[in-house]
Amino acid sequence: MSHLNAKQQAVGSCILPPGSYKIFSVARDLSGLVRADKVDAPIFITPGKGHFSGKEVWILEPGHEAGSFIFQNVGIRRAPIGTGPEKHLFLVDSEDDAASFIIQPDAHGTFIIKLANEDKLWTLEDGHGDYTQLTLRSAKDTWRQKFKVVPVKD
Repeated sequence: MSHLNAKQQAVGSCILPPGSYKIFSVARDLSGLVRADKVDAPIFITPGKGHFSGKEVWILEPGHEAGSFIFQNVGIRRAPIGTGPEKHLFLVDSEDDAASFIIQPDAHGTFIIKLANEDKLWTLEDGHGDYTQLTLRSAKDTWRQKFKVVPVKD
């Protein structure tokens, strides 16, 4: 017997229900919060624990594909999409353009976040230090592709 409500069942096999979350990078060389500052600017990691603001909180809602989510940044009220040749994650101005992502648990108690219609994962760029940008890359089983997804208490 399932203990999931209808909204949770709508997001498929992911163990996270829709709601508000902070997303933390767990890369050993660069930990911090996933943050966005404005539309048409890259999404990045704020070093350390960051300061709490809506720009570090993401609402997860059922996405376009079964089992997927659309992430909406609380502070800016926009959703991300991967753009350009490097597939950097940017916030887009239109919800119609928002990308859907699948969140999958891995063996380390963390999650990978995958573009729903391509085999590309959220990945921290290599070698950029503080405020490292997020891109979409092929799976490599690296810590730069693993995240903690933590509910925000209302």
